[in-house]
Amino acid sequence: GWNFEIGSRGKLFQQKLKYALSIYQMNVKNLLVAKRISNDQFIGVNAGKTSYKGIEIETQYALFKNNFIEIKHQNNLSFNDYKFEDFIDFDENHSGNQLPGVPKISFNSNLNFETNFGLYTALSYSYFGKMPLRDDNTAFSKKYQLLNSTIGYQFNLGKSLSGRLFMKFNNILNVKYASMLLI
Repeated sequence: GWNFEIGSRGKLFQQKLKYALSIYQMNVKNLLVAKRISNDQFIGVNAGKTSYKGIEIETQYALFKNNFIEIKHQNNLSFNDYKFEDFIDFDENHSGNQLPGVPKISFNSNLNFETNFGLYTALSYSYFGKMPLRDDNTAFSKKYQLLNSTIGYQFNLGKSLSGRLFMKFNNILNVKYASMLLI
């Protein structure tokens, strides 16, 4: 495989906004994919040529900071175009199909509050687009969104020991989704 990538990282607006941008393409020849031949029995199949094209954008912005509290907002956005370029499996032509298990779009956003005495909290939102589940792209997972939260306290015990006590609240909106997919 060959990977080509160009990117930029920096700070803007008096150092309050940090950003990272990457544009990439990876070309792979002779990719091996698993093919199920019976229950719990798989073999490797040569999927020919595949291409992985994408854009990843990350931002982190310091919304507010004083001697008592700091509030930061962070976002990650990925656009993925992963495809079989040349994949014929016996009589099935998968050329041009999306690679299974990868959404075209994923997005994460975090809002973080940290105090100078150790109390912190975070609110996290995630979006995952639908994903193909099969090489022939006849079945897709459903897109879904998640809302999670954390509240905690961080502390130091001496000069070289620190700790955290926290509670996490995952899937606050009780969304039904598949956390793991069998491709």
